[in-house]
Amino acid sequence: MQSTTFSTAGLRSPIAALMLALPAVFTVAALPATALAQPAAEVRSFEVRSDGDLGPGTRLNLRAVATPRGQASVRIQGIRERIPLREVSPGVYTGRYTLKRTDAVQDDREVRVALRLGNRTAAADYTLAEVMATRPPVANLPPPPPPPAMAQPALRIERFGVTPIERLEPGAELRFVLEGPPGATVLIDLPGVADDVALRELRPGHYEGGYTLRRADNIAPSRPIVATVRIGDRVATANLGTPLVLQAPVALPLQIVNHSNNGVVQSGSTMVQGHTAPFATIQAKVDGSAQVPGGFSVAQQLYAQTLQADANGNFSFSFTPRFPLPGSRYEVTLVSTKAGSTSETHLTLFQR
Repeated sequence: MQSTTFSTAGLRSPIAALMLALPAVFTVAALPATALAQPAAEVRSFEVRSDGDLGPGTRLNLRAVATPRGQASVRIQGIRERIPLREVSPGVYTGRYTLKRTDAVQDDREVRVALRLGNRTAAADYTLAEVMATRPPVANLPPPPPPPAMAQPALRIERFGVTPIERLEPGAELRFVLEGPPGATVLIDLPGVADDVALRELRPGHYEGGYTLRRADNIAPSRPIVATVRIGDRVATANLGTPLVLQAPVALPLQIVNHSNNGVVQSGSTMVQGHTAPFATIQAKVDGSAQVPGGFSVAQQLYAQTLQADANGNFSFSFTPRFPLPGSRYEVTLVSTKAGSTSETHLTLFQR
């Protein structure tokens, strides 16, 4: 019987020869279809709109376009908290934020938009100047009407209060609390603010909410602040009995710092510098009078404007007489107003 000899002389090792002698086995590992079909997370664009400069009280409206069905958020350098975004349509995420006094936001601040989609994440970095839009923000839609309810006993508000603040100024935050019936819609009518303030139900019958004052607001502390509680067709209201300001109306110092009474001024423009309470409103008026040949007296109003003091209480303005005759008399009247308090001062100046 003839024997067949298998030679492995041309192979590098006996193990390699053995591997060639074994029958070939092919193994195909199939990945799950869901893993292959899942899209990558991606942030495509981001935009910020504001209703003013980047000072306290300015509202920022944020809009990102990214992979749908994710969880998006924004971090802006100078703002400590993360701003969440809500998906309003497939792949479009929006949110808003009102700048507080403690925020420090400028055009060169860094912005990061983060997106989480299952176990995948994506992020995009910008500067605030890159994403700021010039168009005005889109007006907020009114809240949807509450669902109808069956006839029930009349509603009752047990308590309605606010945490007082030191000053009514842009960036300050008002915090309201209300105790009433559970499952209600609660809105606060704040005079001088365009939109109602909505409170959230944190536990049955206990509602809380806040509002950050904006530059465009004109709060009138003398007008009533009304809370409205609504369940279906049933409504209850209550006036706020707690003052918004922590202390009694502030005293208003008011003085002119660069002229003394009966002082002499030179020809040309005259500047008046003063000091009062921070952010107070000042009504400034200057009346001039002069004696002309023939024994006649000529009077003229030279200046009349409404000013606002800065954060340190400083203000200034200038007036220029049309005919600065020597001996002309200038009567300066200043009235400062803030939080229901008023101060008035007068100054007389003479033309050299």
